[in-house]
Amino acid sequence: MHELTADTDAAAEAAARPPGGPRHSGRRHVSFKEHQVIEAGVAEERFALSADVKCPHGGSGLPVRLYGGDLRIRGDLDSERTPPRWPAHVIVDGDLAIDGSLDWGEGDYGQYKFLLVTGDLRAHSVHISGCVDVVVRGDLLVTGGVSCGSLGDDPLDDGAVLTTGNLHARFVSLHGHVDLMVRGDLQAADGILGRGWDDRGSLRVAGPLRAAAVVTTEEFTVTSGSPAEAGRHVAIDLRDRKELAELIRPDLLDDTDDPLGRELADRVAAALAAGMPVLRDTPGPQLAASADEVARLRARPEEVTELDLAMHRALSQDPERVLDFTAVRRLRLAGNRRSGAGRLLARLGEFPHLKELDISNMAPAPSPSCPTCGYWT
Repeated sequence: MHELTADTDAAAEAAARPPGGPRHSGRRHVSFKEHQVIEAGVAEERFALSADVKCPHGGSGLPVRLYGGDLRIRGDLDSERTPPRWPAHVIVDGDLAIDGSLDWGEGDYGQYKFLLVTGDLRAHSVHISGCVDVVVRGDLLVTGGVSCGSLGDDPLDDGAVLTTGNLHARFVSLHGHVDLMVRGDLQAADGILGRGWDDRGSLRVAGPLRAAAVVTTEEFTVTSGSPAEAGRHVAIDLRDRKELAELIRPDLLDDTDDPLGRELADRVAAALAAGMPVLRDTPGPQLAASADEVARLRARPEEVTELDLAMHRALSQDPERVLDFTAVRRLRLAGNRRSGAGRLLARLGEFPHLKELDISNMAPAPSPSCPTCGYWT
């Protein structure tokens, strides 16, 4: 069993603080046993849970365990392996420092759980799964990786939601009914992998997004408040072996029977976790030729009156670049399920001469947030 204690020496206190000095000067440290139990309604009054948590009353009004100060945990914090009385809902009113990993998953029979940290959360790695909320109102600072997954049987199932201020990690891997909302900046030195499921899955960053590479499947949505500062951002169809060969490193591709690309996606995730590159140093010859053709078109955009993204694979990778061609009259987006195509549709007013538009077999637009609690449905 892992030891869970408070540590009050100077080194421990420094480890629980963000760079640049303490965020909450003079706040006390608490041990794992120093907590109180409060009702969900009281937690809502004190911490405005509904601002960040999709079920502020815990679904069934279960009580909430409250730690009233900074909490340091030696070892891992696993919501499924803690003592039998470990509750479904926990609030840490301060910083949470975990020497090992945070594993936060739904309970038996899909029981919803939430973890709210009002300060910063530091950990070696973070793993979130199932129908849960993890909210960090300060910064999430992870020396390893952040992985979130939720593969519900029903496309309308609630999924995993991670909300934080700034997020700094070595890599980020998101899979399925997952929403990651970063209210500040996101830095992922080794890269980001986003795999959608049932036309769901999103990453929303209010500030800059910085990563060595961003790899997403067609059903996954990425938005940021400023242009992404990624080495490369590619959107892939895991079933299109020809396109994958143009983008993914050959050593990650093999001849196994993997029509849906699930094994490949797992290999990409494992490569990111190991700090290995996942993309080719340069795009394959077909994409390179398409990029050259698009560059020639961009040199005379006023002459381009017809575009078919299926014919211009470089534009298919980044549909929003079509906005460079405001003289277009016929635009065919048919079959393009990348999130950028959906965002492009919201800006059709910028094409004053558009007469014909083909949007057959496209991905649905991302769902709006709930007007009551702000949770992305």
